[in-house]
Amino acid sequence: MCLKKDVSEVQGNANRSAVESNYQREEVKRMRDNIGDLRGKLGDLESKNSQLEKEVQNLNYQLNDDQRQYEQALNERDATLRRMKEECQSLVAELQALLDTKQMLDAEIAIYRKMLEGEESRVGLRQMVEQVVKTHSLQQQEDTDSTRNVRGEVQTKTTFQRSAKGNITISECEPNGKFITLENTHRSKDEDISGCKIKRKLDSRQEISYTLPAGITLKAGRSTKVC
Repeated sequence: MCLKKDVSEVQGNANRSAVESNYQREEVKRMRDNIGDLRGKLGDLESKNSQLEKEVQNLNYQLNDDQRQYEQALNERDATLRRMKEECQSLVAELQALLDTKQMLDAEIAIYRKMLEGEESRVGLRQMVEQVVKTHSLQQQEDTDSTRNVRGEVQTKTTFQRSAKGNITISECEPNGKFITLENTHRSKDEDISGCKIKRKLDSRQEISYTLPAGITLKAGRSTKVC
């Protein structure tokens, strides 16, 4: 009886061991399958992450290119506005000079007419004055000088024109040459103006030259006065 009992226990233990072994094998197989699935998902995620990184890089390139184009468009617009403003100022100066010339010619014509009315009996003087009036009327559109002498009175008009290449321009000039104002027209770029030379020449007077000292930087959109 004891031997049968021992054999029965051994068989029971063997059966339990077989069941546990089968369970462990199934568990190992299940874990291997899970690991395979996770590796597949990891590969997919890595591929998707690489694709997203490329898209981010392309978007950064596009953003930088758009920013450069935007800055270029702004600079071109500012340059166009400055050029149009300078052209308008030049046209206004020319128009004012023509108006001043017209006013002086009208004053001269009025003087000659009064002289003519006061000397009606002198036909020769009348003819001479009428000829002078006609001559001045014909020269009215061609005469651009702004200085005239009428009965000892002298009127003088001075006009200024400016032009610039690059970002540094002369935005203001004192009529007597006491100072000028330099302006950096760029929106974001500072300009080193160390060593720049400024020359002033008025009529036939001696030319005056001034060199800016070292270490001068004109900030973007700012101006400085040189006396």
